Amino acid sequence: MTMKTTRLLLFPTLLALTLCTPSVRANMPTISSGEKVLFSDDFPDNRNFWSPVAVINKTGSPATGNGTIINSEWGPSIADLKSVSSSVTIKPVPNLKNGPISVYMMVRVDDGEGIDNNRFGLSLHEPDDLRGFIQLMTRPANKGFLEYRDENGAGASTSIDSASEIFRSTSSPRAFKFTVTPSADGKGPASAEAFYEDTKTKKYVSLGSAKNAVWLKSGELPKLTLWVRNGDNGAVWFDAVIVTQAPPKR
Repeated sequence: MTMKTTRLLLFPTLLALTLCTPSVRANMPTISSGEKVLFSDDFPDNRNFWSPVAVINKTGSPATGNGTIINSEWGPSIADLKSVSSSVTIKPVPNLKNGPISVYMMVRVDDGEGIDNNRFGLSLHEPDDLRGFIQLMTRPANKGFLEYRDENGAGASTSIDSASEIFRSTSSPRAFKFTVTPSADGKGPASAEAFYEDTKTKKYVSLGSAKNAVWLKSGELPKLTLWVRNGDNGAVWFDAVIVTQAPPKR
């Protein structure tokens, strides 16, 4: 991979706010052995049709709640402290019956010390995404959580560790992994677990898990959504995202 050129990005905003995003190009996250890549994007443009994205490589008009793709990163188009999300459809559709599904991401936080407003996450949704979904939410200054539906279709969550130490004193992209594993019989609730990559050992370390708690209808997960909240001292940027599938355990 090549190194990104450091740039100062200036966007007009309704509140005359400025989004400053110096960035260094990172490597793609390390993929665990034996996993097949189903989807990959390091955001050179919007060839995978993420939506909504208001600005692509400086073309377009920034809009509240919309993303931007610039300098090979996805993030908010306006620094207005609002939530921003973009979704993409994965084809062919990942299905848990074929084995555990993982999403890898490289994420950069402008405020390296990490404040609660600089939170980010991603989610996988079934076709009926009001019923079936699994979401990872990471908060640099507080505990994060895994969100999902319980057996009655009600919202539920499991707390995971904070990512504050991961980003402390650095604004470089860091690698995370989020894995959904089907039940042994393929009928019961799935499990979910979040990880970060230790930069010294190059191994993924667990942040926490929801064991046998995630109820899905079909196990098909065609929709991937990225989510950030603009922080008081900057934003969160996704440098790359990869969806993989491991073979089922025999």
